[in-house]
Amino acid sequence: LAGGIAAANARSEYNYGRTVLSWAKTAAVIEALVASGANIDAQDRYGRSALHHVGTPEQISALISAGANVRLLNDNGDYARDVDNAHRRILHDDAVIARSIATLS
Repeated sequence: LAGGIAAANARSEYNYGRTVLSWAKTAAVIEALVASGANIDAQDRYGRSALHHVGTPEQISALISAGANVRLLNDNGDYARDVDNAHRRILHDDAVIARSIATLS
């Protein structure tokens, strides 16, 4: 029963279609949600995925390691790396982007 509840909650949507995954604060929570069935590339009503919302290097790395699509565009035509967020500097690191894209090939 607890596993079923965790899986259902992992896929739940809140606040403008944001999923629980887009609110996750730590890599461990991201990994647990993905393991419980969270859709890593689910987009909210503005086309933003969890990768558009998170900001720390640990969160970004956890999402990319779990297979987040770095090529998703939001409704404004922005990739996650282009979203204005002071904590997102890691997404502008060409090496991180190259590794992310390589995992999609």
